[in-house]
Parts: sequence; C-alpha cells; structure tokens
Amino acid sequence: MSTPDALFGAFAVPKTYPYALMGLAANFLLCQLFAPLFIKSARDSVFTKEHLSTFDGDHKNAFPDSEVANGGHPDAGSGWYSKTLPLADWVKINSAQRVVLNYIEQMPQLIVFTCLSAIYFPEIAIGCVWGVFVGRIIYAIGYKKAPPARVWGFLVISLCTLTMIVLSFWSCVYLLQN
Repeated sequence: MSTPDALFGAFAVPKTYPYALMGLAANFLLCQLFAPLFIKSARDSVFTKEHLSTFDGDHKNAFPDSEVANGGHPDAGSGWYSKTLPLADWVKINSAQRVVLNYIEQMPQLIVFTCLSAIYFPEIAIGCVWGVFVGRIIYAIGYKKAPPARVWGFLVISLCTLTMIVLSFWSCVYLLQN
C-alpha cells in the first residue's frame, strides 16, 4: 500500500497518481479510435450504394429534398436500412457497434475505479488501467473475428476491473480512517 504524499484538492495522492490518469487518457483515445477503425469499415461494407438504393423510394417519400446518406446514417445496425441485410452483414455491423458501445458503457466505472484505487494502490491501479487498455484491443480483435472470440479480452478486462473495484473499496476505507 502506498501512502498519499501530494496534496490534490481535499486529500493527498501519490506521486505516481498521474500515471493512472494517463492510462485513463489512453483508454479514451483508444475508444475514440475504435469508431473509425471498426464501425466505419463495417458500415461501408454492409451499407453499400446498391443496398441503400433499395430504400430510395421510401426515403424520397419521407424526405423529398434529400437522398439516402452514404453509409446508411443514422442507422446504427438495427434500424430501417438494416432490416433487409443478410444475417452475416447484420452481425458484422452490430458486432462493430458493440465493440465501441461496450467500451463507452464501461467508461464510467473505469474512471471511478481507476481514480479511487490509485489513491492508495497506485502501482496496481496503473497496471490494471493499462491492462484494460490491452484487454480492449484483444476484445475488439476477437469480436471482429467472431463474437465468441472476445472472451480472452473480456477476461483480462474483468480481472483488471474487479481488482480495481476491490481496491477502490479499500481506498475509501482508508480515506475514512484518515
């Protein structure tokens, strides 16, 4: 256990605390990069001009002054333009969406548990937040291959997150004692 030694607002944090924040920043960057890397390529391959042209009449009836947007926007994989996709294409676009959306859904807990656990356990928190980063890459690659292949990344992410949850609890206990 590390003893906080730098004043940070109402409580002290260890000198290594910024490294945990750097891990969070790296996770934010990775999440931002996943959208163009995974979603755009899947969107471009399933929402082709040929596929979208089948909706030209419906679109013109609803929006006479516009055309179907390239890439099928705003359809995120379960909307109007997706309803006639072959199953393999539907799985492809929705798997790409899940890679990014699952990351976004987990961000609030990653932020809280990294910040709390790094107060008294900075080295472990730093390892865990960077472990989540690596786990997310493994998860995304696995998910792109086939949804069940994401399990290895999921295990890394879960182990790191669970560790930070427990350490966050103990950090709070120590904060209450001081």
